Amino acid sequence: MPATAQGADPLIETLPREERIRQRANELYVQRGNHSVSQLDDWLQAEEEVLSALARKAKFDHLKKPSAGRKRKAKA
Repeated sequence: MPATAQGADPLIETLPREERIRQRANELYVQRGNHSVSQLDDWLQAEEEVLSALARKAKFDHLKKPSAGRKRKAKA
């Protein structure tokens, strides 16, 4: 997956999900030399990439946060 789809640009992370998908779909179109077989295919691929990246980020963020139980034990 290209770096742009992985969230390398912090400004991209502040965009609404649909705008991220739109931008990624356009990147896919341009990568093919502006010869897209199907706009729907580009959109669906972009949607899959963006949603997968968001899910990975959410899982990572969840794993980074200490659980409430760990916080209480650390204070005790």
